[in-house]
Amino acid sequence: MTTQIRGPAGCLTLLVLLVAHGLGGEPAAERPMLIVPAPGPVVIDGDLGDWNRAGKIGPVFFDEEAREEYNGTFYAMYDREHLFLAARIVEPHPPYNTFPFKGFGDWNGDAVAIRMSSNPARPFPVAMPDAATSPELFTASFWWNHLRKDTFWAGYHGMHGETLRKEQMPGVRAAVRIAVGGKGYTMEVQVPWTLVNPRFHPRPGDRIAFTWEVSISNASPAQPARIFQLFANGGGASAFRDPHGWGAAVFK
Repeated sequence: MTTQIRGPAGCLTLLVLLVAHGLGGEPAAERPMLIVPAPGPVVIDGDLGDWNRAGKIGPVFFDEEAREEYNGTFYAMYDREHLFLAARIVEPHPPYNTFPFKGFGDWNGDAVAIRMSSNPARPFPVAMPDAATSPELFTASFWWNHLRKDTFWAGYHGMHGETLRKEQMPGVRAAVRIAVGGKGYTMEVQVPWTLVNPRFHPRPGDRIAFTWEVSISNASPAQPARIFQLFANGGGASAFRDPHGWGAAVFK
């Protein structure tokens, strides 16, 4: 399904609303996403050779006919101190994003975002009257600024919390590795649990809400702009305002 919306400055934007599917055509996130134990020390360099990839989701895609050109595969791991995230994004070009030095926001270009809860005692699906300000909800976005050749990130707690910029998120690390031939990239991320929620210490069997959101840019490095999004493990176009549709994730 497609919907036309008015973007910044009244520009007409084409937003593709999608339900993530696997390459076999089955709906994604019918079972809880798995966050698996890290097998050992993890080097944040964009190479997933040191990963436990048993919790793989995807590839997911927005259109059956374009699944080879545009898709995403997602992984998550944990240890005592960190949450580890990885996304392999296939698209016809390298990641383009000029924020925070140019552009309207990190979402207006290639970017990988996660949204999650951090209290396994909360009933699922998440229904929170205090969602707007709750420190138990955490959102973070990660992107590669191709002009600066560097990774950036931002985050916030609750659904409308104060934005935390890169320098306000100690302990976060991210790296991007451009795919062979320049067609896409791998984003690898480390986030300390002390940032997500210092009171949360995940244990095997814990279940939380978790969803992935990927912005896909056009092919213009001079003026990148989001052309559509991929969603995995629940979520969707309204996930930024309501956690009820976030999918389930279980720590293995």
